[in-house]
Amino acid sequence: MTTQKTGTFAIPAEVRTYAENSVDQARKAFDEFMTIARRTVTSLEEPAAGTFASPFVNREMNRQVLSFTEENVAAAFALARELVRAGTVEEVVKLQSDFLTGRMTAIGEQMQAIGKAAVAPIDVTATPVSPAAPKAEASATKAKAAKPAKAEPQAEAAPAAEAGAAGETPSA
Repeated sequence: MTTQKTGTFAIPAEVRTYAENSVDQARKAFDEFMTIARRTVTSLEEPAAGTFASPFVNREMNRQVLSFTEENVAAAFALARELVRAGTVEEVVKLQSDFLTGRMTAIGEQMQAIGKAAVAPIDVTATPVSPAAPKAEASATKAKAAKPAKAEPQAEAAPAAEAGAAGETPSA
């Protein structure tokens, strides 16, 4: 068993090879998982025979989330591969620092993109569906404005009506 001294720790060549193989196997397993996840999402997005498509399915957001997941995991696998090959403690620290800086930036951008994709269906549903919709809304607004407001003039009319019913003339 050959041992390679690096910084303050020694990594046997066999352990390094084993770690590299483990990262490769984990990556292959993840790739298979993502293939199944994509198929599942696609099948959930497609309506079953005899049914209508759900207006709540956000295909763009689903695709983005899957893509971002794959991107983030790929970056983690790349880091794992680099860590296995790192020669010093300083190199390990730098790799991790660079990874975290890059991921935080990427995650911020990903959250913005997902936020926009999440709002997009709301913007679509907020627009009128037919040319008659704005007219109906305008008619409802006009009808509401045309209703007389209950205020003081109606209160004054009641005593006058009561006086007229009793045969008296109201005083002005």
